[in-house]
Amino acid sequence: MKHILIAAAIWLSAPWSPISAQNVGGVERDLSVITSGNRGEERLSVFGTYSLSQAGVLEEFYDSTDGDDWSDNSNWDEENEVDSAPCDDDWYGVDCNKNDEVTRLSFYGNELDGTIPSELGLLLSLTYLELDENELEDTIPKELGLLLNLRNMYLDDNELTGTIPVELAEMSSLEVLELGYNDLEGAIPVELGKMSILRVLELDHNELVGAIPAELADMSSLAYLVLYDNNLEGTIPVELAEMSSLEVLELDDNELTGTIPVELTEMSILRVLDLDNNKLTGTIPAELGKMSILTALNLNDNKLTGTIPAELAEMSSLTFLNLSKYIVMRAQ
Repeated sequence: MKHILIAAAIWLSAPWSPISAQNVGGVERDLSVITSGNRGEERLSVFGTYSLSQAGVLEEFYDSTDGDDWSDNSNWDEENEVDSAPCDDDWYGVDCNKNDEVTRLSFYGNELDGTIPSELGLLLSLTYLELDENELEDTIPKELGLLLNLRNMYLDDNELTGTIPVELAEMSSLEVLELGYNDLEGAIPVELGKMSILRVLELDHNELVGAIPAELADMSSLAYLVLYDNNLEGTIPVELAEMSSLEVLELDDNELTGTIPVELTEMSILRVLDLDNNKLTGTIPAELGKMSILTALNLNDNKLTGTIPAELAEMSSLTFLNLSKYIVMRAQ
């Protein structure tokens, strides 16, 4: 496929501020964004003015991910010109709405190899982005934060590196964000806490460091918080107990310290609590016994002491309990 040459504006080193973009369906799109820094100076960020068809964006995606070697690249052929219509020509993995705007890119396990192009941020009607189980490398483009209509984003099980862009927090319609099984590093952005309708956040199997941000407790709709197998440190934020929609909390295989917050026992709909393989100390809270909906409790391989509370027998829904390597202090 022929390459589409695009002159993008350089991201300047100004303090981060929210992204905005006009959601238009036509080809001509002015995505200039002016943000204000600490000293009030104007910064040009994201893209300049573009004249690029949807097909042009998709061809850039094809070239960046070695489309010739995809498992299925039906109708992505050499004859497709920039002014062709992927919505009319049934390009594999592409779905559109009635206005011929691209709304879904579905490429699960399609042997994509390369990088995610920043130009995907121009597909402003996109609601579903599925690129998991591939061999994508390099960083996650911050320009994806322009996709204000996106509801599901699956980038897990690739070879992505770098940090999690704070700009993703601007995706106000996002309900599912899966970035697990990559090589992401750095801290979890505190800005993610403002994603009020996010239901699933999976950041497992990466190289993330630092503390678990207490701001994540502001994600009022979150049902699944999956952070296991990273290098997270510090204590478990007591604020997580305020997450009234949370059903699954997986913090295992990290370097967490401190005690198990008794406040977690107030999470009335929590079904899975996995704190395995950390450095937690103190005793097992007897209050866990009142968590009648909890089905799985894993406290294996920590530095807990004291006796196993008899109250755990009151957990009527529990089907999995792992206290292996639990250090019990017995009376002399």
